[in-house]
Amino acid sequence: MQRKAARRGIMFVVCFLCFCGLWAWGTESGPQGLLLSFEGDASTSQTFTWTNETSLQQYVEYVTQEAYDQSGFEDAIRVEASCSDISLDGSGYWHYEATATMLTPGTTYYYRVGNGEQWSSPAYFTTLDPQAEQVSFVYMGDIQIDQQMEEEYTLWGALAQAAYKKAPDLAFGILGGDIVESGISTAQFQCFLENASPVFSKVPLFATNGNHESNFPSGKPELYLDTFAFPRNGPQGFEEEFYSFHYGPCHVIVLNSWVFSGEQALTEEDFAEIAAWIKADLSSSNATWQIVVTHLPPYAVHSDQNAAAVKENWVPLFEQYGVDLVFVGHQHVYARSYPMYENQINYEKGIPYIMGNAGQKYYSSADESLMERVIYNTATYQLVRIDGDSLTVQTFDLEGNELDFCSVTPREKETQTVSFSDVKEDAWYAKAVQHVTERHLVEPISETVFGPDAPMTRAAMVSALYQLAGQPEVGSSTPFTDVAGEPYETAVAWAYENGISIGTAATRFSPEQPITREEAATLLWRYTDHLGQDVSSGADLYMYPDGENCSIWAKDAMAWAVEKKVIQGRTYGSIAPQGVLTRAEAAQMLLNYEEGHK
Repeated sequence: MQRKAARRGIMFVVCFLCFCGLWAWGTESGPQGLLLSFEGDASTSQTFTWTNETSLQQYVEYVTQEAYDQSGFEDAIRVEASCSDISLDGSGYWHYEATATMLTPGTTYYYRVGNGEQWSSPAYFTTLDPQAEQVSFVYMGDIQIDQQMEEEYTLWGALAQAAYKKAPDLAFGILGGDIVESGISTAQFQCFLENASPVFSKVPLFATNGNHESNFPSGKPELYLDTFAFPRNGPQGFEEEFYSFHYGPCHVIVLNSWVFSGEQALTEEDFAEIAAWIKADLSSSNATWQIVVTHLPPYAVHSDQNAAAVKENWVPLFEQYGVDLVFVGHQHVYARSYPMYENQINYEKGIPYIMGNAGQKYYSSADESLMERVIYNTATYQLVRIDGDSLTVQTFDLEGNELDFCSVTPREKETQTVSFSDVKEDAWYAKAVQHVTERHLVEPISETVFGPDAPMTRAAMVSALYQLAGQPEVGSSTPFTDVAGEPYETAVAWAYENGISIGTAATRFSPEQPITREEAATLLWRYTDHLGQDVSSGADLYMYPDGENCSIWAKDAMAWAVEKKVIQGRTYGSIAPQGVLTRAEAAQMLLNYEEGHK
């Protein structure tokens, strides 16, 4: 009776939202299922994905709100989308993806997608203001349909719209997995996308996968990975299953907990690599708030051996490296644990674990012994508000009733210490080496050797910038024959595609050639310009004894690098523009750059 009443009551809300223009924006024959995300810097980039029944070339066009108000899309920037065919279970669709870069931080843009003749209705988004201390986002647990696909996704879509109406300042949304009942059903994904678009064509959407997305012989959530576009900064071979992103004062890390099921047949080395990535990611974050999203609940309300493996293997890392809050799903109730630390309730050191459930499938019982609040038979969303050192989580139902509230205190953060035999604790570059190895910007020579005095190569510097950018998708190949098949081939292709680095000849990049200090400064300067940030400088290189030795093509970049304190002088005040950059100097440059561009 409760479910029937809820479904009857939803019709007024759905009709109201349709009337307000927040409902479907596409047509059956045009672009559909538009979602936003970002794969790199949230302040300067935006990624768009959508579907269509045809394989015509498609584009995204975007302009600032000011330009749109004056002349619509007349002066819009157009980006060509990549296209892939997604066909399973006897049906399918064409998936499109495009990324806008060099956007202005803290700015509202209007955009549309289409084939040049037929366009979606205009929508808008706002880039992150890097100085913002206030952030709101929505978390939604399992959507997994129970019986009626279209009806239940419509109910979920109305719940998402209710969250947007409650908090129109939402910065992003996160889903906790089990988005579909069957991970091989394109029909279910299409129905989900149709109902997600009214909100998440305006607000970037992220997700973790659950067990119901992984119905493939490989054990991987293949259709899920084809449907979404997430940061590709996870461990090698597990990109987009594991990833993280920064947004103002918070750092969000998303983990595929279903790897513990055994369906992917992971080795001990795989699990060790994943654990090392989690350690490095959490320990390298300087955000006030660290938030984990994963599907399986470490503190389960029903016995689950895979969830127990999550608790055994990952919870100690959460506790050690300062995680403040964990969102989970899987068990179809709303449940908020007491603050937990080392399997005990601990109000001083503990982490709250919040299990969401946003769909129509419910469990009627739960082990409440470690839960401070449990809600049955109700679809809910969690509204998270961050304001400096304050974080609150409110839980609402469809009608806007507040069902739960909690306030979280930031936990003490612990950093991971990386020790190398050739890096003394008091070395001027020790902090920088720690930083770049934790962030996987510069890889050590071995587990115990960093090689601070060894030369930095062209390939290593480009790879560092590619990692810094969040390992975005690359739309073209490289003309350089000497990088083919190498681990840095994609990074070189990205740098070449975006005008950040060129080769030493038409078909040669010379990846192992040592890079000079002015070359490295130029790469960082071009990368900053690629992000749309100011690269002008009034610095005078001739104030340095060897400033005149700077190559003509590198003068602007070196002046910028000196003024921004990205590059530091050597002995006697020299800047050695044509000197070979050491790995220690490269580490310091990258640290200086990141600290100056927070």
